[in-house]
Amino acid sequence: GPPQSIEAFDISHLQGQGTVAGRAVLLRGAPAPGQYEVYSVGDASPGDDCAALAAAMRLRFAWQRSSSDHSPPDPPPDLVLIDGGRGQLGAVLKALEDTGQIVPALSLAKGQETLFIPGRAAPVRLPPDSPVLLL
Repeated sequence: GPPQSIEAFDISHLQGQGTVAGRAVLLRGAPAPGQYEVYSVGDASPGDDCAALAAAMRLRFAWQRSSSDHSPPDPPPDLVLIDGGRGQLGAVLKALEDTGQIVPALSLAKGQETLFIPGRAAPVRLPPDSPVLLL
């Protein structure tokens, strides 16, 4: 069936500085704003969205509970959706592998209406009125 939980990630910065990754969460198709999160991914690679997305995946999925924080991490989603193309998807898949997480991931290049799927050579071109583009 369709994924019950989706985590969507996007990168934002001001002229390459102050880079953050935003995480929006959808549960059973509805936004779950209480689970939204922002990750500071630093300025190590200003303007490098691939590196920023990889850092966000490590922060999200390689979370280590400190002795002062007894809350468990959020469970992994059924799907990770990222804003980007093939390069961003590759960076995310590598970071997920590095953290030991097995989570399906897709990337959506907005403006081009193109969906990149791991293991598929050609991207999927979506019609401009596709409901997927409303995410």
